[in-house]
Amino acid sequence: MHVSRGIRQSFLTLLTALFATAAFAQATSTPAKPAGAQDKPAGQFEPRVGQPGKDVVWVPTPQALVDKMLDMAKVTPNDFVMDLGSGDGRTVITAAKRGATAMGIEYNPDMVELSKRNAQKEGVSAKATFVQADLFKTDLSKATVITMFLLPSINMQLRPSILNLKPGTRIVANTFTMEDWDADETQSVTENCSSWCTALLWIVPAKVQGTWKTPQGNLTLTQTFQNVTGNLNGTAITAGKLNGDQISLTVGGTTYTGSLDHRFNEHQGIHAEVFDTVETFGRSLTSDFAGLPTDLDVSRDPLTGGLGGCVFSTSGGGGSCFDRSLSSITGSTFRMRGGSLVFSGQRRLWSYGLGAGYAHRNYARPAVAGVASFAQSDDVWSVYGTLGRQLSRTSNVSLNAFASWYSNNVDPNNVRTLGATLSYDRRLFLERLQMLASVGIYNNDDGTDSSTNASALGGLRYTF
Repeated sequence: MHVSRGIRQSFLTLLTALFATAAFAQATSTPAKPAGAQDKPAGQFEPRVGQPGKDVVWVPTPQALVDKMLDMAKVTPNDFVMDLGSGDGRTVITAAKRGATAMGIEYNPDMVELSKRNAQKEGVSAKATFVQADLFKTDLSKATVITMFLLPSINMQLRPSILNLKPGTRIVANTFTMEDWDADETQSVTENCSSWCTALLWIVPAKVQGTWKTPQGNLTLTQTFQNVTGNLNGTAITAGKLNGDQISLTVGGTTYTGSLDHRFNEHQGIHAEVFDTVETFGRSLTSDFAGLPTDLDVSRDPLTGGLGGCVFSTSGGGGSCFDRSLSSITGSTFRMRGGSLVFSGQRRLWSYGLGAGYAHRNYARPAVAGVASFAQSDDVWSVYGTLGRQLSRTSNVSLNAFASWYSNNVDPNNVRTLGATLSYDRRLFLERLQMLASVGIYNNDDGTDSSTNASALGGLRYTF
């Protein structure tokens, strides 16, 4: 009897321990003090492992795992980190020590005040802030990184809001999953951590499901979180993957990578593109035209009238660069790999844009005996910039600069071109008469000869 009663008591004790453990939101068998924690004066709030909270009980995450979570999220001083259920503030404080701006969301007001004291002791109060709030009612949109140690049921309640965050936002959790949304990365800590030592990373994926028109035909995508399936003109997609706003697809042995457009606000935007495709000059040019913004400013050389390498949006919507197509005027088919990045914006009377691109081409043209050798591959790098200011309703001034480099597998010499122009224009007589004054300087170097030229232009133009 004594043995049976002892077994029953031990079994009940075990069940109680398991139940308490399953309820922990942030737990470790021997919690370390947070950075900066010291012995508390009499009467000051002292947190207790397992103390009840609104949604979970509290036990702190081991510092070793805090470090691992922030490492996996690649936290930098440019990040805004939000810790949901911030407890004693150790995750927020550690992120602030890395230079990031960090905010803790905590429902218990005593824990909020404790966290503020800990941050002050560590000298990071300017970077580490704490708010007494309900995490379900908190705006998460400013965060670039979210950390949490919450139960799976709470993770699932937060998941819809998380999936609506900006693509590329990093989510790092201690131990608990988001059910069928698989983590992009999972790591465990073995040193200085005895329990709750696994970190999981998710990267919020862009929403790409649907049918898209591409130069290669209709692309139909079906999306399950970061995984993508579908077909390109009836050919099945394999290894479709999203990493934030970056997409990679393999179709028939060829890997394609996608482009993205993002507006930081109503005045600034960016367009990025990475490509690996088989092209002709016509298809490449058509693709570039398809990527043009609807509100555009064509950057032209005011002295020669030549088209600049990039077209910028007039409302902060990024733009498109034509270097990959305009430098590919050929009757041959070629495989082209590279990328481009265009940033544009407006601020009061100022407008600005910056574009850069790279393309490597391999041409499908066999060598013919007795015929001059043509390059089988070449590389083009280019950078363009523009800066303008409206001086009045009818006048403005603009500065444009560019640089490009070209090389191929036949000629050992690289070709480099640099240039900059400054122009002023004013419209008179019901804006039909335009007065223009421009100066420019250009340098060309083909590896054997180098020349520098300066030009100036002044004139009037009347539009009937």
